[in-house]
Amino acid sequence: MFEINIALPLILIIFLTTLFLVNRILFRPMLAMMEERKKRTIGGQIQAGKTLDHYQKMFAGYQEKLKEAYQEGYRHKDIVRGEAMQSRRQKLAEAQEKAQGIISGMKSDLSRQIDESKHQLRLEANGLAESIASRILLRNN
Repeated sequence: MFEINIALPLILIIFLTTLFLVNRILFRPMLAMMEERKKRTIGGQIQAGKTLDHYQKMFAGYQEKLKEAYQEGYRHKDIVRGEAMQSRRQKLAEAQEKAQGIISGMKSDLSRQIDESKHQLRLEANGLAESIASRILLRNN
């Protein structure tokens, strides 16, 4: 069955020594390296998350500033449009006033010309009437 001889403690010593050396030379450095790698990976992920959060905040700020700039542009556009409409109304009013002045002047000119024409026609009618009357009277006499 199972015999205990002098080789068993020697094998046990060799096994434990080999286990100790393998643990010291191979397993501990490998485990330390894996732990360091894990820390770096997790640290990189944490740093990447922080960087992502930072850039997302920057992007949100950029979007907000862009929105404000659009709103300011629209406000400015409305102000300029209002000023342009006011200027347009003012120029139209000035043009209408000028046109009314021209029309009034033309009406007064036309009225004066009508009065002169009427006077001229009266004079001509009177002259014609006198001429007709004198011809009629000369024939009758």
